[in-house]
Amino acid sequence: MTKAQVVNLTGHVNAVAQHFDFLPIAEHCARAAAFPSQKARAPKRPTDLPEHPRYRTLVKGIHDLYTHELNGRRGNHLFYTFDDAGRDGVTITFHAIDTTHTFADPLLIQVARSLLSQLGYEHRIRINMIGDSEAKRRFIKELADYFKRSGSQIPESIRSISTKDVLTAYRALLATNDDAAYTSPVSINHLNEKSRRSLRETLDYLDLSETPYEIDPRLTGDYDYHSGFLFTVDVAPTRETITSPCSVIGGSYDDYAHKHHDDRHSCASVTFRFTNHTEKPLPQKSTNGTTVALAAIGATPKLYSYGILDTLLAAGISAHHNPISLSLSDQLRHAQKNNVDIILIAGTHEANRKEVIIRDVRKEKQTTIPLEKLIKALNSCTS
Repeated sequence: MTKAQVVNLTGHVNAVAQHFDFLPIAEHCARAAAFPSQKARAPKRPTDLPEHPRYRTLVKGIHDLYTHELNGRRGNHLFYTFDDAGRDGVTITFHAIDTTHTFADPLLIQVARSLLSQLGYEHRIRINMIGDSEAKRRFIKELADYFKRSGSQIPESIRSISTKDVLTAYRALLATNDDAAYTSPVSINHLNEKSRRSLRETLDYLDLSETPYEIDPRLTGDYDYHSGFLFTVDVAPTRETITSPCSVIGGSYDDYAHKHHDDRHSCASVTFRFTNHTEKPLPQKSTNGTTVALAAIGATPKLYSYGILDTLLAAGISAHHNPISLSLSDQLRHAQKNNVDIILIAGTHEANRKEVIIRDVRKEKQTTIPLEKLIKALNSCTS
């Protein structure tokens, strides 16, 4: 990629990251200094980052947390990292550490969709659920039984691997066009109740946000690193790029963090690997002078609010918000602290009806409007 392409891409990444409350790691360290402190535990098994670049970027967030001594700060760690590999491309990773997966996975999906939309790239999401450590044990047992039952139907090279490592053999089998790859077990059919509930929460968000997606039970990562939810984004080529300009993969890796660091962590990330980029105008900020805050009441409205944020981003309107907090009083207090003119509020009723409450702080009035009319309503407000 050229220097101009990298500069343009960086501008878009920074704009989307800031809008969704992700900071560069150095700035996040300053923010996290205000988080409540707790006893910081040393890593269980200090380890180097993986050699494979995909898995290196996946788990780098938990390593950064310890490198910057943030593991003693109790809070939602939302930050992003940037790796410029010159002409070979650019890698950007958004990390959500110690944030419940009810919000972390949907938030990362929304960030991915918003960034790609800002760049003008058509895309579609594929998802799968690997499950937690218990679900993975169930699946591994089923795979071992499958390879024993179907030995004669599986290529010899893969069958020999299965006697030592069924997960490696499984990935190798899925990479073939062999019939056995399509009849083999899939992890999503062997989830426990906890993993099914986690998947359902993410599916609820995807349905609520009308995100185009498909469940791909053959989507798999490396089980030494991936656990829980896994997703990838298929980005369509453009006329300028001919091939897809980037690859996107995200998901959780709690088991890795629990094995090497601390059982208390929850970890997820999404990585963009750009090998090309069509320069686009940077998003313009709204100039009407109105300051806006966003508050959501409850879990479902919080997920719905990510779509509201995307609507605001497309219009160049910033909003004071906390993408994780469920406390309405905390959210309103944050809005008052920033002396906002307008507070956007979403509850369960609004989420179900695709609406939003607009509270005019100055006039002490509020009204409910369809989300599709939000920008027009905000643009009519004056400072």
